Amino acid sequence: MRAYYNNQLIKNKIFLITAVIMALVSGLSMIAVHFATRIYEDKVYAEAAQVLNLSSGTVDGKLREIEDLTFDILSDRTIQSQLSSVTDTMNEYDYFKMKDKLMDRLVELARHQRAIAAIQVNDASGGESQAAITSRYRLDTEAYERKAMEAGGSVVWLPADEPNVLIAARQIRRMSGLSLKNLGVMIVFVDMKRLTGQSLELAEGRFFVMEHAGRVVLASGDGPSEQLAQLPLRERQGYTIMKLNGDAYFITHLISKYQSFTYYNVLPYGSVFLQSKMIKCGLFGLYALLFMLALYFARVAGRAISKPLEQLTAKMKLVQKGNIDSADLFRDENLNMDETGQIHRHFRLMLETINALIRENYAKQLAINESEYKALQAQINPHFLYNTLESINWMAKANRQPDISAMVTALGRLLRGIISRKEPLITIEEEMRFVRNYATIQQIRFGERLQLRIEGDEQLAGCYIPKLTVQPVIENAIQHGLEAMSAPCAITLSFVAGESHMTICVTDNGPGIDEATLAAIREGRVVSKGTGIGLSNIRERIRLMFGDEYGVEIEAGAESGTTVRIRVPYRWEGDHV
Repeated sequence: MRAYYNNQLIKNKIFLITAVIMALVSGLSMIAVHFATRIYEDKVYAEAAQVLNLSSGTVDGKLREIEDLTFDILSDRTIQSQLSSVTDTMNEYDYFKMKDKLMDRLVELARHQRAIAAIQVNDASGGESQAAITSRYRLDTEAYERKAMEAGGSVVWLPADEPNVLIAARQIRRMSGLSLKNLGVMIVFVDMKRLTGQSLELAEGRFFVMEHAGRVVLASGDGPSEQLAQLPLRERQGYTIMKLNGDAYFITHLISKYQSFTYYNVLPYGSVFLQSKMIKCGLFGLYALLFMLALYFARVAGRAISKPLEQLTAKMKLVQKGNIDSADLFRDENLNMDETGQIHRHFRLMLETINALIRENYAKQLAINESEYKALQAQINPHFLYNTLESINWMAKANRQPDISAMVTALGRLLRGIISRKEPLITIEEEMRFVRNYATIQQIRFGERLQLRIEGDEQLAGCYIPKLTVQPVIENAIQHGLEAMSAPCAITLSFVAGESHMTICVTDNGPGIDEATLAAIREGRVVSKGTGIGLSNIRERIRLMFGDEYGVEIEAGAESGTTVRIRVPYRWEGDHV
């Protein structure tokens, strides 16, 4: 992958990077939308669960009221006395009067409970007495009676065959003397529509379902209520999204702790989540559109960026082949002011500089060739000078003038060494020959007034230093020291070895240098009176060859003594410039 990426053009890299970034952004955005939708579902569930809790709590409370009413009925004295009077030998008239009083009392007790549609009492002899409050029911109550007898006096809630009707069955026992003799079974028919009619106010499109023992006992609204009773529930409270009769629903359920009733709050998924679904689809479409637009603009931007660079690459290839004429390469070209345009301009300036350097180098080469030609012509002059000095030497010897002969010989060696050596660096041993030849001439001139002493490490003799570094300093010491005093002038030349450099010291006992003159010498404003090679010349040559940390230092007193220190790095054969 890395090799493939490295081989791509800039426009392809920009396109690839943009595609990766947009893919990451789109992916993260889609994940965020998914989680936002999930949070929205959780909020809808929280609202539906709250409504369901309130609704189920209301229903459970009213059912408990009915359960309390059943206890009041079975413990009522009239009910107890009338049912206790039933015997197998009781005549029909007395039995009829008992049933009439029983029903009147049942109606009187149940009239304050609107949800009770009817109350039926089956006495111990098998007779039935039903007090209808709002409706009369003709049901087979044998199964309900059996369930009540099995419960032993507790209320048993059972679904009825009639829709939206819940039955509360309870055994009636004799309470007098705590005999607990069976007096019969009470069956209460609860109209669930009336029970929840005022307490449940559901929004449009929602419906409430109550299920018990696998059967629907209350269905508020139109919907697939029978299928809800068959749903497998793994937890007491939760929600699910599923299709019923081909339509999607958001179903919240709650299992009541009271008699194991199960309540459902059902919302059509489309009406509740239609806006969320539309937002999600719209965002997905928007991200897809932005992704395609980003890729398109990345391709356009990549081409706009890479085109000037491709043009510059083509120009560089032409320069590589030898075409370096900037006028031909940048003819009729409008450059932008961005970075690529700056690169083109700098490349053009570089070519113009190269062309100028080529022309300058060509001119210098012509000048060098002309100088070499003139140098060849001037070679006869040194030979004539050497021959002349040699003739003077023989004439001095013939006339028995040893001083003249020695001076001429030393001068000839000095000139020959200076003129014949073209290298910028020579060894200390060769530099000492210049010094000794120069000192020979000056000692013949000044006699015992000049005292030159040379000290140093013999191992430094092969070290390289710039040519004519020491001799001009000795010459300056003689001119500014010896000539300005009548007493003998002692000049000491020493070489001090350091760790990374060596120091050449020239010390004299001359009259010294005042501060103004010393400052002028350090600034290079004093011109040498001898060979023309002053201290500033030596300092500049050393700095150019070795760097600013090397050079010449002068220490002088106002009345006597001057010391010149020349600091140079070690250069041996093979590593000198």
